[in-house]
Amino acid sequence: MTLTAEEFSEVASYIGHAVWQIQILEETVALHLVLVHKADAKAARRDVMTMFAKASKQTLGRLLRGIRDTRKTQSELLSRLEPFVHERNWLIHHSRHENRKDLNSDSGRAQLIARINTLADEALFLMTRFQDLTETHVVAQGMDRAKIKARADQIYREWATGT
Repeated sequence: MTLTAEEFSEVASYIGHAVWQIQILEETVALHLVLVHKADAKAARRDVMTMFAKASKQTLGRLLRGIRDTRKTQSELLSRLEPFVHERNWLIHHSRHENRKDLNSDSGRAQLIARINTLADEALFLMTRFQDLTETHVVAQGMDRAKIKARADQIYREWATGT
């Protein structure tokens, strides 16, 4: 069976969605590492931004190790992140080579899409949990929850409108 352009486009769309979900998770984990594990309540905004810039360049595996080393984050969450890192690495580094033959059959393509969708769903779950833990921590440090929501809403509007 020959793969049509439409079938390839469908798979590529799922891959793109999963990659974007992973990127959001990676940014959230980097922010969690900085705000929960590195910066204290007295750190200057400039220092926190510098720490975040450095953390956001790290791989997800390195971020995981950085968080695990502090022993401050729930182990069940970290135990879900570890296999996720493996799956993320498969998608980014190996899926094209290892699974190219799956594209040529309906069942293989369906299984590949299901694996990619599972990865995207897990990225969303992990991102939400890390985001919740980070927010709980910064609120406990004295940040106003309403200000956090207002800033998140502003970032979303900027992203959605492209401005």
